[in-house]
Amino acid sequence: DFSMRAAEKGWSNVLCADTFVFHQGGASFQAEKTGLQSSAGEVLRALHPDYEEKVHRFILHDPLRELRQAIDIELAMERRPKQSERRVEPDMASALANTMKTIVCVNVQTDTTRFAAETIRCLASGSLTCVGIFVAGDSVESSDKDALVAAAGDIPLAFVSSRECLSALKNNLRDTGAAGVFLVSAGMYVPYAFDVRLAKIAMQDASVGTVSPLSDISSVHRLRELAVADELQTKNASRLDRLAFLLGQKTYFEVPECLFECCFIPATVIERLSQPRARSDSSTFTW
Repeated sequence: DFSMRAAEKGWSNVLCADTFVFHQGGASFQAEKTGLQSSAGEVLRALHPDYEEKVHRFILHDPLRELRQAIDIELAMERRPKQSERRVEPDMASALANTMKTIVCVNVQTDTTRFAAETIRCLASGSLTCVGIFVAGDSVESSDKDALVAAAGDIPLAFVSSRECLSALKNNLRDTGAAGVFLVSAGMYVPYAFDVRLAKIAMQDASVGTVSPLSDISSVHRLRELAVADELQTKNASRLDRLAFLLGQKTYFEVPECLFECCFIPATVIERLSQPRARSDSSTFTW
């Protein structure tokens, strides 16, 4: 709903084709998942009748085909790029880190708390200046909170309910002057400088509403043609991100929806599209 409303207001939901994130897994909703997906789909189709057509049209067009083929060839030949080629330009990372403040919001659901500390630790040590971390969810046990605070280091961390999340983010954006929010679900493996790559796109073009990376969990954002769980372990996820950076497009292109498990949303977009049109009685994010 957020992605479609952003597009209706003239913003673009875009895909950054030179970074890759990997979902480590977790039964977020367990037995409730099928029912929640079905009911959410009905609401989305009622609000946006052309949603599925736009998604299917993008998948049919498949602009990632050439990149997938190039990466599959590299993997098949077992050629590894030199480690010295791995990093994003240090000067770009330093420039953004000194001038751009961001907020991170980690979405934690049932049975994903165990991944949250690792996710927060990766984000807290990212290339950009993080001025606050919010852990959003209604299932974080008191016994787990100390570990999450420790993972954040010196960065202020707050726990908010799903209902309070959007209001808390908006207030913090105003107080800190941060440029935007990284939404990341617990259990996402995020590689080096993914934040720089996504934020760079948003800084270059004011018409961008959301920026998403390549992933293994969405047909729109999928990097591999056939994602095999055993093949996409964390160590290989780093390799796929390296290949995406070296072989992928250094520009971006428009997609019908953002990847809410991992995306960057500028502060201006959150401020203007803060009123949800979908049902608000869910335990998950409502935008």
